[in-house]
Amino acid sequence: YHFPLKLSPFLSLLLLLSSCQPKGDGQSWHVKGTAEGLTNGDMLLLTDADGQLLDSIRVSNGKFSCMGKTDSVCLYSIYVAKDETKSVCFLTEPGNIKVTLAAKPGESKVGGTAANDALQELTESLNPYYERLEKLEQALFQDTTRNAEKEWALMERYAQIAHEIEQKIREADERFLIFGFSISDLMSGSTARTELTDSVP
Repeated sequence: YHFPLKLSPFLSLLLLLSSCQPKGDGQSWHVKGTAEGLTNGDMLLLTDADGQLLDSIRVSNGKFSCMGKTDSVCLYSIYVAKDETKSVCFLTEPGNIKVTLAAKPGESKVGGTAANDALQELTESLNPYYERLEKLEQALFQDTTRNAEKEWALMERYAQIAHEIEQKIREADERFLIFGFSISDLMSGSTARTELTDSVP
């Protein structure tokens, strides 16, 4: 069962894109980022909706950058090659995009364009839900009693919170429609990227 999550530190709940939304003729986007807690030469990976590697980015003096051209608004992910819990997602809206890749999982930020500013606000409104999911996930993994009734109750609660997240994302659609796309249509379940991470030297 997949849940539509975003900017989450969970092992397999990272938000990804199911499709791209048309946005006129090809235009350029440019990401300028700050990487907290990383050193010169540390590698970041840029991936698309399918978890396919688009680019590798080296950190220099705590900074990094990447750019591209697009005729569609997509949600891309940048994460630390050896620690995918440290990640950030951004919309490929034309313009200058500012990113902070935080040292602590779940605290990264994005902004600089109208759509990415709105994405950050939506993320912050969902963070309390993610925290509740993380506590439930920990309870499931730490439970050694193997009590089927208890596990089922936790899983039901997990699914309920995930449904609430999906509803809040759909409620945010009105704001994103002014940018020419539906944020809920862009979101899908997670794609595991463990193999990609393990392949990085």
